[in-house]
Amino acid sequence: MRLEDEHGMKPGTIRTYKKMIKKFFHVLGNGEQPKWVQKLKLKSIETPVQPHDLLTKEELDKMMDACKHPRDKAMIAVLAEVVCE
Repeated sequence: MRLEDEHGMKPGTIRTYKKMIKKFFHVLGNGEQPKWVQKLKLKSIETPVQPHDLLTKEELDKMMDACKHPRDKAMIAVLAEVVCE
C-alpha cells in the first residue's frame, strides 16, 4: 500500500506519521519497539524553506518589544516555539 497514491498524502505527512508511531511505541515499550516499528525508515525530505527565510532572534525580539498587550507577546512566543520544533 502506497499512502501517497491511495490517500494522496505528501511525503512530509507520511514522515511525521512514522515518526509519531516510533515515538509512541518507544514510550509504550519503555524504550523497546516492535520489529515492524524498528523497520520503519524516515526518509529525508527536501524543504523549500531556507535558513535565510527564518526570523532571527533579533527580529523576534523586535516583534515582542512592539507588542502592547501580553496576549500578543504570548501568541508570538507560542508560534515561534512551534516553528522551531
